[in-house]
Amino acid sequence: MADKRYSGEALGPRGERERYSRVIRALDLLKEDLSQSVPSPPSGLFGARAVLRAGGSVIDLANLDLEFTVPFDDDTTANEAEFTVYNLSRATRERLELDKAVTLTAGYGDDTGVIFSGVISDVKSPWVGVDRKTVISAVDNPALKEKDVENISFSAGTSASYILRALLERLGLPIAVFRARKDHIYEDAVTVSGGIMQSIDRYARTCGISTYIQRGKIYAQDVRESTNGLRFDLDSSHGLLESPEPFQEELKEDGETEIRKGYRLKLLLQHRAMTGSLVNLRTRDVTGAFHVLEGKHVYNGTDFITELTVI
Repeated sequence: MADKRYSGEALGPRGERERYSRVIRALDLLKEDLSQSVPSPPSGLFGARAVLRAGGSVIDLANLDLEFTVPFDDDTTANEAEFTVYNLSRATRERLELDKAVTLTAGYGDDTGVIFSGVISDVKSPWVGVDRKTVISAVDNPALKEKDVENISFSAGTSASYILRALLERLGLPIAVFRARKDHIYEDAVTVSGGIMQSIDRYARTCGISTYIQRGKIYAQDVRESTNGLRFDLDSSHGLLESPEPFQEELKEDGETEIRKGYRLKLLLQHRAMTGSLVNLRTRDVTGAFHVLEGKHVYNGTDFITELTVI
């Protein structure tokens, strides 16, 4: 006799059939919930990719131990990145000459992008036990080293925004955006001397904005008004590793005080994260759109992450 459990015939009273139907529906709903809860980005180091091009050599994380720290922020001071590679050949080490171009591309799977571009500023290759450790230092804007200027004079009635633009023009880079949020008119004549970067930062604060370099261009604006087109979603299913940490700081300039609030974030490495990027943040306690102020990309052999300050 055929086994009725598999014949498609009735299994018993109507109540029994309905009970089995409810179980099947519940299993289908559970399967649907589980499929939706799977995070879209990879976790940990699974799928992590990093390729360093330095001095004509290509160093791939897939083949060599490569670690890095890449900071970025909202001022014109050159940022210094550090790359550590173990057991490079002598020929590769000899190609790592000062002022040679350096580019780091990183991300997950096919979703990668350039997170650093600059030139070599220093190379050290000490022995650490049986391993040769090569540490490459690089700066992202070598032309923007701090230098002194002597007595740039501005007449009485000059605005802070006019002085700021004049100082930025001395850097020799194109100005992509110049948008002062506030201004100040100086009743007396003004003389600027000393470090040009320090002076730029001072007058930028007076104008209520940040000045920073991206892709060889100067951006002078409030990062909350950035329109660089870089944006990404961030929640527990899109790379967020810890709950946002709130912060608040008091900014003072020319007798005025401003309170700036935001969050510090830790996430899986996100190559779209740079000063001015738009972050669509969604957590149980915080939901909204924020702009990146500063941060760093890090791989230390264990963590492949980006740390951000957003406002």
